[in-house]
Amino acid sequence: MTDFARVAGAERLGRIAALLERSGIPLEEIARVDKVRVGDHEVAIKVRRDDGTDEVRVVRQAADSLVLTPVWQAGPAWPVVQPAAPVRVPTSKAAPADDCITCVVLPDTQIGWWQLDDGLVPMHDPAALAVAVELVRRARPHRVVILGDLLDLGEASTKWLTTPTFARTIQASLDTAHEWLAQVRAAAPVARVDLIEGNHDRRLSTLIQSNAAAAFGLRRAQTPDSWPVLSLANLLRLDELGIDWHPGYPASRVWLRDDVLVHHGTKVSSAKASRDPVAVSTIQGHTHRMGAITRTMLGRSAHPVHTIHVECGTLARIDGAVPSVHGSVDDGGRPVRQLEDWQQGLVVLEMAPEPGDLPTVELVPIHDGRARWRGRTYTAANR
Repeated sequence: MTDFARVAGAERLGRIAALLERSGIPLEEIARVDKVRVGDHEVAIKVRRDDGTDEVRVVRQAADSLVLTPVWQAGPAWPVVQPAAPVRVPTSKAAPADDCITCVVLPDTQIGWWQLDDGLVPMHDPAALAVAVELVRRARPHRVVILGDLLDLGEASTKWLTTPTFARTIQASLDTAHEWLAQVRAAAPVARVDLIEGNHDRRLSTLIQSNAAAAFGLRRAQTPDSWPVLSLANLLRLDELGIDWHPGYPASRVWLRDDVLVHHGTKVSSAKASRDPVAVSTIQGHTHRMGAITRTMLGRSAHPVHTIHVECGTLARIDGAVPSVHGSVDDGGRPVRQLEDWQQGLVVLEMAPEPGDLPTVELVPIHDGRARWRGRTYTAANR
């Protein structure tokens, strides 16, 4: 750049700055500059001489102008939520056993993020998620059922107060969830994998229906059988992963057998769930607690009906990072440490293919990123 160009450029910037200063417009209130004009024009003016006669003189005057878009008009420059980027994970070569049905049940992960001054902080537990993938790989299951509340979606809540530190975290949550689902699929390549909608997953659909009803159910042009563009099934790329989506909380459910029902759950404990008027065994999430209760009821012709009702725990953090009725945030929006009465873990079921005998239920606790199951210790470092 020549000295002349540098001087000319500095002069233009100086005139623009002077124009903004004269106009009293703060820089922070400008979203963008749409048009700039810096120049002069000639003006004829009449000047009175000392002898009382008039003289016409031609002078140059500044003709600087700006066309601006203010911040309030432009709105927040936030990116539109997109489907998660595809993830490719090497698949396991182990095949499931054939003498019984093995099912791994993965409870609430609550994948989500806090947008804090020092970056994104997870409300899910990456170590617990990694251990869960390793246990799936080791179990060689015929089926994997993910119980719902895969995502927390605090930013999409229409019921509870939404803290500003949830802002712009949905995309990161989708990307993280897709990557973990890809790892689960790779760990059990021949298994059927089911994902049940939970009450937190439902938040996105509820948000759209409440605030943008015209966008609800929209599909790409000429694809009437595809998932709606803003559905979790589409955003998480479930079709690419070969994962079956079961929407419709609280009615969404999966039957492992005619007498074994898996659902996200609406009850706060297995004890309350066992009192439902159903003569089938139930496996649920929702409570973030681990436990099992068996019942024996009188059936037809005085034959006993045995059922088991299982709570599968959680794969989320249990230190207050997940918003709850007992949790809170400080003045900066950072979650306050709060020990919840929740337990991390998952459940492994083994059962005969036909109804009858109760399934064998193994509660597998995870503590500080470690789990012990069938004589082996699993940690996130094993991956």
